[in-house]
Amino acid sequence: MQIKLQAGVTHSYFNSTYASIKIQNSSGSVMYNKEIVGNRQQTAELQTVPVKVRDYIEFTHIEGDEPKEKVHAIFTNFENGKQEYLGKKRIYQVTSTG
Repeated sequence: MQIKLQAGVTHSYFNSTYASIKIQNSSGSVMYNKEIVGNRQQTAELQTVPVKVRDYIEFTHIEGDEPKEKVHAIFTNFENGKQEYLGKKRIYQVTSTG
């Protein structure tokens, strides 16, 4: 799984976690966890995190349901080009088909 984060301050009026990405294996061990605090400078980041069947991927975006914010948290399936808006929170489990 490839995670690409843009540089900048997400929202200066949020002094707590504004967005997060967490990847856990099937036994619950956290393999990757990134919390983005709204009023802190975020550096650009490109990470590749290996995932296996039965791992869990959790996305949180506090304002993800707001129409103007939907473009900031998009999940893209590179195999079929499908884009999906995340809303406030999504949890996916990796399957043998993706």
